Amino acid sequence: IAKGIRRIVAVTGAEANRSLHKAEVLEQTYQKLKTTVDEAVKTKQFSHKSLNREIVDLTEEVSQSSMPYWRRDDLRNNLKKLKLSLDNLDKNRKASIMTDVQEEAKSMIEKNPDKIFIVHEFKAMSNAKALDGACKIYNTSSPNTACMFFSVDEEMDKILCMARVPKDLIAKGLKANEWVGQVSALMNGKGGGKDASAQATGTNVACLREALNIT
Repeated sequence: IAKGIRRIVAVTGAEANRSLHKAEVLEQTYQKLKTTVDEAVKTKQFSHKSLNREIVDLTEEVSQSSMPYWRRDDLRNNLKKLKLSLDNLDKNRKASIMTDVQEEAKSMIEKNPDKIFIVHEFKAMSNAKALDGACKIYNTSSPNTACMFFSVDEEMDKILCMARVPKDLIAKGLKANEWVGQVSALMNGKGGGKDASAQATGTNVACLREALNIT
């Protein structure tokens, strides 16, 4: 098909019946997927990666299937809206994670101000910005505390580690990059940084307990 050229495909008889049946099957699949996404919106319990993959796969199948054009167009538009809804939900969840982590960090400082060091797991999934935000809160509100924070995202098979060390403790021999280096191999990952701050990312999500214990 060349630019400016359009093709019309028409089917009759048994082929038309198969085309209509295919459209009905795909619409039923869409409705089931929409119900799943609607439930995720209500409960906020969902796998964005998995649901997004289902939407993309169904969109591709719809585009390649023989069916009445208007039904295919409607399905694709509905799937586009469904994906947007899912993406917005994921964006809101990430924003909520950021807020929850920051509030938890503030609460930890209020309960135990000016601790020499702290090692803690936040429920931040793979949101590195949330862990960095917690480090910044400690840097501002408890500047003499060395902190190492972890987070696990089992859906993405990812474990994060982030550390911050104040100047006084660096002078005494505790360096953030060396501290993180103690767990990066255990995490099956890689990391880096400087004396004051460092981070690592790995795939061994099962190592969290051990990593917390050895640090």
